[in-house]
Amino acid sequence: MLPVVLGLVLAVVHYFSDKIHPEDPVIRHKLVSFVAGISITYIFLLLLPEVYAGVESLNKFLFLFILAGFACFHLIEKHIYQHESKEILHEELRIAHSAMFFFYHLVIGILLVEMVNINAVGGILFFVPILFHTAVSSASLKGIHISIRERIMLKIVLSCSTLFGVLIAYFVMVPSHILHALLGFVVGSLLYVVIRDSIPKETVGKAIYFVLGVVVYALIIWFTWVV
Repeated sequence: MLPVVLGLVLAVVHYFSDKIHPEDPVIRHKLVSFVAGISITYIFLLLLPEVYAGVESLNKFLFLFILAGFACFHLIEKHIYQHESKEILHEELRIAHSAMFFFYHLVIGILLVEMVNINAVGGILFFVPILFHTAVSSASLKGIHISIRERIMLKIVLSCSTLFGVLIAYFVMVPSHILHALLGFVVGSLLYVVIRDSIPKETVGKAIYFVLGVVVYALIIWFTWVV
């Protein structure tokens, strides 16, 4: 039941993400830096060790899925920017971003169920960075072209992508090696998204808030290790 509730929360946050983005650039930069710190800490302290645990079932091939997740997000955007005419570019980007968004969050929903089943606390720790990332990142639904966001049914479908993944995991028995492969893909894609879209570039952002995000989430994770 908990994964369904978390999936519903993400669906609501996805749907209203363009409304909850802070307008004040100072507050926005602080918040984005803080969330980037949380996200990168979670990747290194929890997701990567979880992936390492899956090496037993997929051997070193698991790392290919991490590479695939990172490379897919980069190459699709790069190909569209470099090979399409300006007339087609925006439409191609809209389709690509929508498809990537839907698949990425569908996989997150599947993994959310697995995380909660293994350990409820671990599932929530997985959920929190995704929630914050959804609320403030340009890679969230608000980063998709406005013409798609204005199509209500399509916006609802995209917003519910994580919830769809949760329901799939409930009704379909996903083999463990597939789950580890999906986790590897999510780690790679999340690394790309955080580095490309979340960590403030150059003079933008507040370093102290990034450090604060790292320290706060590292302490939370450390506490779950010792309790």
